[in-house]
Amino acid sequence: MKHKSLTPSARQRWIQIKPARGRSLLGDFTAGRSEPAIYLVTIALIALIALISLISLISLCVGALLIVG
Repeated sequence: MKHKSLTPSARQRWIQIKPARGRSLLGDFTAGRSEPAIYLVTIALIALIALISLISLISLCVGALLIVG
């Protein structure tokens, strides 16, 4: 008698739960493959911080020009 770790129904359920690689952030988190999602979130946060700092720098320069001019 063969011993299988997962019954066919459980295996089918697990295959349904596991998403295709890189389909969505939430899918990667729920499947336990959180590394790509963590990288994407980190890159998005860094880009957001860079964008905010760039906008604040531009507004600072515009303010200085308005004060000087």
